[in-house]
Amino acid sequence: MPAASSQPAIDGWYATDDAGLPHLIGAKCPQCGTYVFPP
Repeated sequence: MPAASSQPAIDGWYATDDAGLPHLIGAKCPQCGTYVFPP
């Protein structure tokens, strides 16, 4: 069986750091404190 590859669920919602690890991109509303994905 071939090795599984890592693919983002939705393009543009993740960024990678210098080590190549994925991080979800999000933001927090400064007025109400609600988190939103994507920003």
